[in-house]
Amino acid sequence: MDKATAIFFSIIVLLVVFVLGAGSGVFYQTQKDAPQKNANQIMSAVTKELSSKVVPAITAYGQVAKIEGRNITLNYGGDNLTVKVGNNAQIYSYTAASTSKTGATIPGAQKTAAFNDIKKGDSVSINLKLLSDNTLQGNSVIILPPPTQSK
Repeated sequence: MDKATAIFFSIIVLLVVFVLGAGSGVFYQTQKDAPQKNANQIMSAVTKELSSKVVPAITAYGQVAKIEGRNITLNYGGDNLTVKVGNNAQIYSYTAASTSKTGATIPGAQKTAAFNDIKKGDSVSINLKLLSDNTLQGNSVIILPPPTQSK
């Protein structure tokens, strides 16, 4: 191979490497931006689905850390969530099953309660609805009995 042919092939190889490098850079940049676009699209789709009439409720569970007006802040496992409980929300209190003096099991019971019956430290389960403005609203609250102490 003569010197001119070697230089020609070297230039061709350098051009191919340059084109591959530029193509890789463009591909990398589009991949870098793609997850962000996909995450936003996914969140939009999830919000739409969860605010659908087909999904009647999402459940939150925790211990009442704070009550301000109709806002209840729940704590569970170190995470906090503040929920506005709707004015028409149904509130229930649940009593645990117990044993009578004769050893018979007395089943637990659920009764209607008032919002004011919810106290700091109570364990509650709140059925939530994701509203179209991306906020959560409590539609029903169940005040759970304190855990039973084993002997």
